[in-house]
Amino acid sequence: MVATIELLQILSTAEIKILRELLNPFALTAKEFLGFAVEDSEINTIHGKVNTLGNVKRAIDCRIEELLYCYCLHKKSSHHKWNIPTKLQILNQIGILAPRILRKINTLRNRLEHQFEKPSFEEIEDAVDVTQLFIGATENLCYAIMELCVGTVFEPDCIIVIKRNKGEIELQKDSQKQILKIGNQDDWIAIAEILVKKRKAWGP
Repeated sequence: MVATIELLQILSTAEIKILRELLNPFALTAKEFLGFAVEDSEINTIHGKVNTLGNVKRAIDCRIEELLYCYCLHKKSSHHKWNIPTKLQILNQIGILAPRILRKINTLRNRLEHQFEKPSFEEIEDAVDVTQLFIGATENLCYAIMELCVGTVFEPDCIIVIKRNKGEIELQKDSQKQILKIGNQDDWIAIAEILVKKRKAWGP
């Protein structure tokens, strides 16, 4: 079985072969929650604003989970029970801009949920604007790398197939297949960082 250190070495020289819009593992998407938030924000009552904040928070959380899944960090996140600040820190570490202002939205929602503080209309409007920017800025990064190859696309020396739903990465070389389980060790952050760089280099 291939080791993660070997996969790191192979990925460093691999090129993207197949890029595809992420088959979302969740029943609802971040864009849908954002749509709900925008609709709720048009209801000019405190009821509407409270619902707006709830859907803004769901949109952010969902996009964070989509990105972790896309870059094979969902297993590690689940295993270590990462909270939102940790997830944002990891996304920044692997090269995905997750601005600190997103934490303020998380704090705003927590004050509503746990201290029953009423958010101001201005805070809600800012939260919607920031969330729209975050969702828009990360949309292209949710087009997932499905396959990579070492060598030419037509005559590859090695093909790497990412099977997120199974939690596996498969290496195909010389008519043989090697399976690596997507794990929770620290190496997977380095793997995610390589995948993000390759996705950005591919272009919009």
